Amino acid sequence: MKITIINSLKINKFVVPKTAFVGDKVELLCLYDLLEGESLYTLKWYRDETEFFRIEPNARPGPQYFTVVGINVDVSK
Repeated sequence: MKITIINSLKINKFVVPKTAFVGDKVELLCLYDLLEGESLYTLKWYRDETEFFRIEPNARPGPQYFTVVGINVDVSK
């Protein structure tokens, strides 16, 4: 797993299961604080080196979901 951190972001909690069985539902969690005056540009989730979720708060159309075999994102949340 590779995590890139910049100085304007403090990760308070980062939860990713070490393992999951096929068909298991898992929740990924990233709680963070930004320094005063900073804004989040983008948040991306990857499996291995393949992106499956991206959100750019100031962009349209909103969250983006990318097809990755074995990953189903619950878009209702």
